[in-house]
Amino acid sequence: MDIARVYFIIGYYLRLRRAITTFILYKEGKVDYLLLGSYRPIALKNTLSKILERVIADYIADIAKEHALLL
Repeated sequence: MDIARVYFIIGYYLRLRRAITTFILYKEGKVDYLLLGSYRPIALKNTLSKILERVIADYIADIAKEHALLL
């Protein structure tokens, strides 16, 4: 949790969140690849960003439970 807290405090997490790579794949069996519907975009998000999101969400949920903020 300490690493996630440091990333969050210094604002580095926001830069990690922007790291998304998009790949364009052909859909099989299409007759005309000039049409936009013949492609499938696949977005891959940074793995470290996903892990930090989960750690921070769990941390916030624990604090909310501790202080009885959740119904």
